Amino acid sequence: MSAVPKLWKRLVITFLWFLLIHMSVFGMILAIPFMIGFIYISFIWYMAAVVSILEDIRGIKAFKKGKNLIKGKIWIVFVTNILLQICNTGILFSFSSLAVHGEPLAMVFRVSLGILCLVLLVIFIHFGLVIQTIIYFVCKSHHKENIDKSSLGDHLDGYHLGHYVPLNKDEDVQLAGTMDRKSEEFESMGIFDIYREAYKVTMSSRKIFSQIVLALILPFALVTLAQIEIVQLPITNNLSNLIFTLFHSVLLQLLTSAVVYTAACAYCSKDITSKKVMIAVPKLWKRLVITYLWVFLISFVYSFLLIILMVILFVVPGILSDQVALKSTKIMSVLVVILLILYMIGAIYIILIWYMASVVSILEDIRGIKAIKKGKNLIKGNFWIVFVTFFLLLICNMGTVFSFSSLVVHGESLAMVVRVVLGICCLLLLVILIHFGLVTQTIVYFVCKSYHKENINKSNLGDHLDDYHIGYYVPLNKDEDLQLGGNAV
Repeated sequence: MSAVPKLWKRLVITFLWFLLIHMSVFGMILAIPFMIGFIYISFIWYMAAVVSILEDIRGIKAFKKGKNLIKGKIWIVFVTNILLQICNTGILFSFSSLAVHGEPLAMVFRVSLGILCLVLLVIFIHFGLVIQTIIYFVCKSHHKENIDKSSLGDHLDGYHLGHYVPLNKDEDVQLAGTMDRKSEEFESMGIFDIYREAYKVTMSSRKIFSQIVLALILPFALVTLAQIEIVQLPITNNLSNLIFTLFHSVLLQLLTSAVVYTAACAYCSKDITSKKVMIAVPKLWKRLVITYLWVFLISFVYSFLLIILMVILFVVPGILSDQVALKSTKIMSVLVVILLILYMIGAIYIILIWYMASVVSILEDIRGIKAIKKGKNLIKGNFWIVFVTFFLLLICNMGTVFSFSSLVVHGESLAMVVRVVLGICCLLLLVILIHFGLVTQTIVYFVCKSYHKENINKSNLGDHLDDYHIGYYVPLNKDEDLQLGGNAV
């Protein structure tokens, strides 16, 4: 009996290690499927945001529309977003490690790195938004949804004219051979074609985009980078973090509205000024927020249901007999893995729908749940394109932020000058990624519209965009949004 206490201690140590390893493995099994679902939801939101701006739907409708749009183009959305996220994460990591925490570096070098990161962040934010818009058009073309530039232009004009110009749905139905050359080009766009188109759109309206970068994207990039340092301060609490997050979200919706709107106006060959954009953004922002809130609600319910199922799977074995519980535990473990994998897939899908629904909310006369439904329909057939473009942008953004955090914020071993320079680089890179991502998102929308044979009428689209600053609403002709399958020229 005297040996039992000693043996017990040894056994407890071994058991604790077993428990630690078991929980670590189980945690990884839970985390991977969860991330897949979360990324999918992000992709849907990525599209739903554009849907909320470019179409007359918002909220859950824009979310559904974004979900439909990314179908068939998921890999394009995935790759483009991952690349941008990698760049953004790298910029933020560089800023954090070199500019913020690069104490070994000279102060001048750290300041220079910080400025460089800021500039890069602004550039990437801008390009990310442009790409987001382009992907919307790509998905629209993929689903054979005609992109009527005339109707879309009228719709966008409504944001600054002061009246609403609804998309004329009658003009969205086209018979064989009536799709214009641009719609056909959108339909056949690949991932790198989308990036190239985003660059062309930016260069064609570089003056107004530069103003948007300075007014919205640069402050957003500064807030993004500052958040890394602020959350580590001793005075930081949950309330301040919540306020900071809300402010960050508001800026995101504002710059998304501005970039998508401007990219669509450039596509419609509309004369656009900073005054028109500033008049249109408040109207666009409201539409986009409705869609965003619906996406948030869906994500919350989606995660809550997962938690309930997980609790059930853990509780059931405990109320059974030992022998039955042992067998049921193995079964439950398999079910948990399957459940989490399905959850991650669903989360990614929701993100992609939002990705498309955001553009729909801006460029079409729908918002909310209608924009989500439209986005869901648009991504059908273009799911992998939407997925890849979004995933690449996401990787770039995450890489930029990670670089900023590790090199600038936590780069104590680096000189201050080096950290500052890296911080500036990260900021510039993040700005580029954000802008490029939004432009790409808009282009993907047109691609999906073309795929679905929905006519892209520049005239109607221009009138629709004018509505945001003229003051009355010009409907998009819905009949021009439909084309018979396979009838594009």
